Amino acid sequence: MDMRESQTDASSMQSRRHYRHVSAITLRKAIDQSMYGGTLTLLGRVPTMRLSKGASQHFCTRGAHFVRRIEIRHCPGMTPKGLAVESEMTSLHHNIRVSDSPRRDRTVSHKARGFSLLEMMIVVAIVMILAAITFISIQPMMRQADVNQAYDTTLMTLRRYRSQAISQRRRYQVQFTAPGTIQVWYLGVAVPVNPPPVLVQTLTIPPTIQFAVQAGMPNTAATVPDGFGIGGVAIDFDQGVGAGGLDNVVFMPDGSSQDTLGNLNNGIVYLGRAADIESMRAVTVFGSTGRIRGWRLNQVPAGGTVWTQQ
Repeated sequence: MDMRESQTDASSMQSRRHYRHVSAITLRKAIDQSMYGGTLTLLGRVPTMRLSKGASQHFCTRGAHFVRRIEIRHCPGMTPKGLAVESEMTSLHHNIRVSDSPRRDRTVSHKARGFSLLEMMIVVAIVMILAAITFISIQPMMRQADVNQAYDTTLMTLRRYRSQAISQRRRYQVQFTAPGTIQVWYLGVAVPVNPPPVLVQTLTIPPTIQFAVQAGMPNTAATVPDGFGIGGVAIDFDQGVGAGGLDNVVFMPDGSSQDTLGNLNNGIVYLGRAADIESMRAVTVFGSTGRIRGWRLNQVPAGGTVWTQQ
């Protein structure tokens, strides 16, 4: 019995040395391969201890077999992808299995974790600041756009219906009502009007702009646009006929502008934003020819304001 046990112990020790040698050689080859990132498995029957580098050491069994695992995790000085080697010894034959499947590791990369609440709050704050800066920076452009739209509506309505009066051989009346309404009427051929006027179109200018005058505007015949009025009335047609102040102009088939009584009708209409003298615009109409001009009020370096034709 003692001799048989001694032979068995000697055989067991020889088997351990053999498989340890095989495992060491295989592990060294796996480490030398820099692109290796899978799992190496050695199978053997001889019970062995479990060795773990870079992790806690523990043992496990599968049935009557002991399992040996060798694990190497990514750390400074290793290959870029890291290395994971697993050795299991469960049979007498040496079988090598390589698996490219990722290790079941609890370590999660920074990119996989997503963003923290603090990071999200910082991003939202930056976006809100940029939006506020953008909104503030476009305010002057938005205000300017309203003025331009009101001016274009007034100017083009007068020009359009003068052109239609000529081409259609009809009479069109353009009427202005403060703070910002324009109505176009078709008038009959007789003077006075017969048949009654027919409403053709109603337009409105932006609500931030209105037909009005402001303090500080030029107020003499030599400084107002085309010399019509003295800059005291926002809608001032029928200049040279009575006291003026008429709120409409009638375009005739010959292109001239008159009032409903057949008098030549010179006049002007002012528009702009309240308390903003630099936004002021004006449109003038010559009675004899029906010529229509647009004007803009500009600041001068020496001080004061001056009307400039656009």
